[in-house]
Amino acid sequence: MFSKATLKERRQYYREEWSTKDMPDFILKDLKKREFGFDHNGKGPNDRYKVFRGRESLKKFLRYKAPFAAYISVAFYNNPRRREDWQKAEYIFDVDAKDIPIRSCQCDSVCEVCLGQALEIVNSLIDTLQDDLGLNNIHLVYSGRGYHIRILDEEMMTSGSELRSEVLKYVAGAEVPKSNFFNPDISNKSFNFEHFSIPVGYSK
Repeated sequence: MFSKATLKERRQYYREEWSTKDMPDFILKDLKKREFGFDHNGKGPNDRYKVFRGRESLKKFLRYKAPFAAYISVAFYNNPRRREDWQKAEYIFDVDAKDIPIRSCQCDSVCEVCLGQALEIVNSLIDTLQDDLGLNNIHLVYSGRGYHIRILDEEMMTSGSELRSEVLKYVAGAEVPKSNFFNPDISNKSFNFEHFSIPVGYSK
């Protein structure tokens, strides 16, 4: 049975084990344009709208406050403290192992078996995003209950809700999307869609 880490244990973790060197480059880049939130009581984020100019100021904050968890926005703002002047946002797929419709295991939460199934789904999604749509700036992050696929291609980051919706329809095979999207303000790249289906949520 796990118990909550004490303040002393959390401070020891941030001073002796955690390092900004472990943070991926795609998070550290433009760090000052993201909003941070923190969980100080173990009940979820309760301290939001924090901004850090660089990794050193973030490290000092974490060592001093020793939160249970830290959160970072997927959106970039010129004024992240107020979430004003939106610039762009990552496009994320959240594949949660406990939400797979048909699982090979009988666990109550998550286990290696359903995490393995989730990874199969993730790999299929990434293949589609790369091979069919030509998206390449893709990062996979373990969430504790599954995986987050984080897409940072500039064409997707600066796109509106319509293109994001069409991409979701395409990779899920839920609906025949529009045939073509083209945004000359971003690049000369166009997105051509044909109806395509992958086995989301089902084992092979």
